[in-house]
Amino acid sequence: MSDAHHKLGPSTLKWVEICPGYRSSNETNPMAEEGTMLHDRVENEHYEGLDEVQITLVDKCLEYSNSYCEEADEVFKEERLTINIYSDGTNKMDKPSGLPPVPSHGMTSVFGTSDLTTVKKADGHIDQFDWKFGLTAVEDADINIQGQAYAVGSMDRFPWAKTITVHFVLPRRDEITTHTFNRADIEKARDRIRLVVDRALSDEPKLNPNTESCRFCGRRVDCPALANELLPLARKYD
Repeated sequence: MSDAHHKLGPSTLKWVEICPGYRSSNETNPMAEEGTMLHDRVENEHYEGLDEVQITLVDKCLEYSNSYCEEADEVFKEERLTINIYSDGTNKMDKPSGLPPVPSHGMTSVFGTSDLTTVKKADGHIDQFDWKFGLTAVEDADINIQGQAYAVGSMDRFPWAKTITVHFVLPRRDEITTHTFNRADIEKARDRIRLVVDRALSDEPKLNPNTESCRFCGRRVDCPALANELLPLARKYD
């Protein structure tokens, strides 16, 4: 399993969209460590060190994806994807206004790791899977920016593909959310990701403290907006 993470990669984009000043703390906890372990067990299809509940979670992911893997031309597990945010990598995007200008921050791509990707060339179709082993719900796949980022990366990588279905599988919640994107959808998603990145890398990114994302943010100790929101006594002595 890849341990590479971009500071504005797919798994952080939700929080950065909410608060452009957000950056992941990369801190660990028992639930995160369990999730890493379970991702490894699904990737390698084994149950070493798992209890009965964890075995059930792994089985749900494998059972859901097995038919897609069996019918696919190719299967890719835990693969790093480049998400181009200013072009599709060919500089031949069909846009009336041409390619958008690259801003001063110079970041033209981010990257992330896809849990599982299956491709069917005859159908011009990709299926992308993301396992979520926690108890927290996720946004529906049609608006989930993490899934959109993976879709952008895969559609750029496989230019023959016409459609891609993103699958979020939440075995602990017994929930699955999916959505199919076409090429036009991908360019809209790319525009969304570009805006999130541009806002995050602006000279003075907006700070939007909230209880949902601040607990994961590496900047929370020094964040003036969070301190102003949560530390009324400290404000009296500023």
